[in-house]
Parts: sequence; C-alpha cells; structure tokens
Amino acid sequence: MSTRSTRGFTLIEVLIAGVILFMVIAATTMVYRSALLSSNKAQDVLAISGYIPQIVDNITDQLQQQDTGTQNSLQGQGLSMQINYNWQGRLIQAKGAPPVLDSFTGELLAQPARYRLWQIELELKLGSTTRIYQYEDFTYPVMP
Repeated sequence: MSTRSTRGFTLIEVLIAGVILFMVIAATTMVYRSALLSSNKAQDVLAISGYIPQIVDNITDQLQQQDTGTQNSLQGQGLSMQINYNWQGRLIQAKGAPPVLDSFTGELLAQPARYRLWQIELELKLGSTTRIYQYEDFTYPVMP
C-alpha cells in the first residue's frame, strides 16, 4: 500500500479563495468610494451653509434698493466667497402702519401700504453642489 501525501491546495480551492478575496476587495473599494463622495458632498453643503447669513444680508440690501413699491416680483444674483447665488422674490403682502388720528378733524387716517413682505427663493451653487432655500424677508421705505 502506498500512502499518498496530501499537502498543499488543489486548484479548485485556490480559485475559490481568489474569488472570495476579489469580492472582499471590491466591496471594500465600493464602501470607501461611497464614503469619500458623501464626505465631499457634506463638505460642500457645510461650506455653503456657513455663508448663508452673509448672502441673505446681501439679498436684503439688494431687495431694499430695488423695491420702489410698485413691483410684485424682484430678482438678482451675486457671488460671495466662490458661491454663486440667484434669488427671486415674490410679493406676499403689503401693509401700511396703523391708522393715525387727525387732531384737527378727529378722523382716523389710513396709512399707505409701505411695508412689504416677500417670499424669497434662493439658489446657491458651489462647484457641482446646488442648494435651494426659501425664506421670507420684508422691505420698508428708507427715510431721507
């Protein structure tokens, strides 16, 4: 009787181990790639979010300058710290101050609708990331 030594791996075992190793490497690569893309996207969103107060202040200034009291919509654009933005404003409501008592006649005098409430839609772009925000702002006449 001859005894046969069974040291080593067969070709089938090596191929199965290779396929399993390839699947693990492919899955790890996909997870890493997905995490990297998510991280870059989150970084862009945080960069945009950090400058929103400054951009809103710029829009408020532009809105105040453009509002003559007769328009129902306004729009503008700008660039702030590498962030391009476009905005559109739609008039929601216009009201005046409370009525004033005329001391000579004793009548209440209605005030003109000088205070205007706007719905603003803001689109921000940084690289390939685009974010859209909506908020309300108001304008009022600037006294000389």
